[in-house]
Parts: sequence; C-alpha cells; structure tokens
Amino acid sequence: MGSETISPDTVRTLGRVAGIDIPEEDLAPLVEALTTHLASVNALPTMDVTDVEPPLIFRATWGE
Repeated sequence: MGSETISPDTVRTLGRVAGIDIPEEDLAPLVEALTTHLASVNALPTMDVTDVEPPLIFRATWGE
C-alpha cells in the first residue's frame, strides 16, 4: 500500500454504511483524519518492534 488518500465521497459512503449523517462542514476534517490514520496503519509493517513487549495484564477500567 502506498500513499492513498480518502476522498469526501468515501467518507460519505462510510457514513451511510454506519447510519451517520455527516454534515458538509465535517467532511474535510474527517478526510484529513482518516487519511492520516491510513498512513499510520500502512507504516506499521516498517516499524522495528524487536524490543517491544506487550503488557502482560490489561485492565480496561476507569476511575481506579
């Protein structure tokens, strides 16, 4: 995968699939956010995580 970008039409389609009405003024920020997220996901295979260990315990609690 290369440097793909998300189009406003793609965001509209994703919104329709999710049942979300996306206002026109929210399209540009969502396009930018999704394009950045896609670039981050595409960069994962190039990262060296040799010395990274996952946490052994994960508690999804708030307020503790």
